Amino acid sequence: PNAIPGPHMRKLWGLFLAERIKSPWRDIDLYSWLERLKRDGLTASLRLQLRELLSPVVSISRPFRFSEDQDVSAKHLRDLVDWELVLVSDHVGSTLSESSRSEWAPVLPFLLEDLQALVRDALDLLQELGSANSFEDRSYWDLPSVSPHWQNRGFREWIVLVELLRDSWLTNFEEHPDVAAKIAHRWFEIPYPTFKRLAFFA
Repeated sequence: PNAIPGPHMRKLWGLFLAERIKSPWRDIDLYSWLERLKRDGLTASLRLQLRELLSPVVSISRPFRFSEDQDVSAKHLRDLVDWELVLVSDHVGSTLSESSRSEWAPVLPFLLEDLQALVRDALDLLQELGSANSFEDRSYWDLPSVSPHWQNRGFREWIVLVELLRDSWLTNFEEHPDVAAKIAHRWFEIPYPTFKRLAFFA
C-alpha cells in the first residue's frame, strides 16, 4: 500500500508534470528580456516569453520537524513538503521598478490580457494547494491594499502580478475608459476575491 501515492503526493506529481515546480535552471532572465525590449520593442515572441518569465510556480522544500523520527501522517500537503507560491523569475518587483519606466510603461497597456491570465493561474495554483477558493484567497494578507500603500510590503512575489495588472488597467482606462470599464465588470465574474478587489478598485 505504501507504493500507491496518496492524494497529496498525486497533487505534487501533477505539479511536477505540469512544470509548475520552481527550477533553478532558466535559459533567460528578466534582465535579458528587458534589454531585448529596449532594443526591439514588444514583439509577439517577447510577449510570450514574458508570460513564461512571470509564470507562477511552487517552490518546495523539506518540511520542518522537531525530530527526524517524528511520525507524521500526510493529512495535509505541508506534512510532505513546505511550499510557497513564487514566480519563475526571481526579484521581479525590484527588477521592474529599477528598469526605465520610459521603456517599460508604454508596453503595459498591451499586456493586460496576459497579466490577467497570470493572476488567474496564480490563484488556480493556490486553490490546487488548498489556499484559495471563491470566498477567500491569500491576497488579503499578501497585498492589503490594491492601491499603492505603505502596508504593501512586497514579501510575496506573486502579488507583483496583481500590481502589474492594476497598472495595466489604469493605463488602458486613460486611453479607452469604456473598454476598461467592461474589463472591470468582467472581473466580478471571476471566482476569486482578488478579482473582486480589483473590480472595486477600478
